[in-house]
Amino acid sequence: MPRKRSPAARRPVGAGLADAAALVTHGAHSEASTLIDALLEADPADAGAWFQRARLLAAHGEVSAAMIACGRAFDLWPDIAPLCQLMLELADSPGAAADPEQAGRLALAEQSLLAATPDDAELHSRIATRLSAAGDLRAALPHLRIAAPVLGHRDSALWNYTSALSLTGGHHELLGSEPLLRALASEVPPPFAPYVHLANARLALHHDRRAMLAQRATLSRSPRWLDAAGLATLLERSLARRRPLGMILLSPADARLATYASRQAALRLDPDELSAVANSVWLGWFGTSIESAGPVAAQRFASLLLAGLLQADVVGLPDTALLDAEPESFGFLAELQSVVLQRPDRHFAASDIMLALHDAMPFLRPLLEGLPFLGHVGCHPDLADRLARFCRIAETRTWLLPAPLDRLETPTALRAGGQALDRLDQVLETLSVPFEGALFLVGAGPLGVVCTAQIRALGGIAIPVDTVMDRWMAE
Repeated sequence: MPRKRSPAARRPVGAGLADAAALVTHGAHSEASTLIDALLEADPADAGAWFQRARLLAAHGEVSAAMIACGRAFDLWPDIAPLCQLMLELADSPGAAADPEQAGRLALAEQSLLAATPDDAELHSRIATRLSAAGDLRAALPHLRIAAPVLGHRDSALWNYTSALSLTGGHHELLGSEPLLRALASEVPPPFAPYVHLANARLALHHDRRAMLAQRATLSRSPRWLDAAGLATLLERSLARRRPLGMILLSPADARLATYASRQAALRLDPDELSAVANSVWLGWFGTSIESAGPVAAQRFASLLLAGLLQADVVGLPDTALLDAEPESFGFLAELQSVVLQRPDRHFAASDIMLALHDAMPFLRPLLEGLPFLGHVGCHPDLADRLARFCRIAETRTWLLPAPLDRLETPTALRAGGQALDRLDQVLETLSVPFEGALFLVGAGPLGVVCTAQIRALGGIAIPVDTVMDRWMAE
């Protein structure tokens, strides 16, 4: 019995472009290839034949070659809608290579399809993703305004929309989208990331950017502002007089935790927003939510953190440029500044001052040399002992806290794992200062402010080493 062939396969080779398309569609790839070759030999400028060759190559998984064929077809006839669609599909496939020339064609293909289907939310999302990746967030926003409400949380458009508004300072529009975000939040497990953007927008509109920048400028010119030499003198004096002192360095991540702890922020943000702000840091560091130890433990940490922020004698503040250049963090940074500037009798410095101090006195050797004791609270089990050998320190003791998930050089057992707040409680219960003025190096990430406050309360001197300890351990 003769083998039954598909209708496309029964058509005579050479019948034309429609047959080539049918052969590709029905999987008769060998016959399709022969026919397409014949068509292109007869007319190398046959856009339709180049398109069918692109379809054939795509069916074989030859992405780069298919994109080249698409380019040939597009240059000849850019208005073929199926061609434009194929180009976009190929560009999104894993084997696609970046090509500036193709990028220009893809942008034109998007616009061609958009002209035909102006309400296509997925196409708007795709265009917005490309524009966002290129850093043109303002151009992406009109597309995201169409895509986000339609596609919701199942597509990147919603996240790109809220991020773009935050990054461009569109705080009023972001707050205007709150009903949409609230409706979608019920479908997404907490923490709901756009709540972070809502929280920042609320705080940003409450604080005056110019006033905050002027406040920092005045502070940096005042006697309370320390450079590396001034900090070295202060530390030497405290060690010589055995006077308790607490120093903390604050980052944009700490600004988010400070917002979580701030009583003023709690009046402006709802519990869901506060939780999302805290967990934008906590999940990345410890792999669990801040509430995983229970609401009582989370609230206790917030209270301890706020107290620590107010008790520190020296505060390293994030770069002033961040207040002016990062709209997505301004609200949190402004909230942090309003908290730590409440005390008029403390010193301030740049958050990278410990790097400058290390450059001026490597490993802080002039400060550490010959000390009777050195404590370390952090995630490096060998740091204190290594410094003791180098600086001839008589006694050391280490209290270990979880390291961040991405700190690969730290033993796995010390990376996140378990409840960070439970471990913090254990350290606070066992932390002891052998004599007034004993020196401690604190490298505990988001837990460091609380540990520093405890050391200071017990009569010790606490110096933050988060920014230098990895460098020390590597040398």
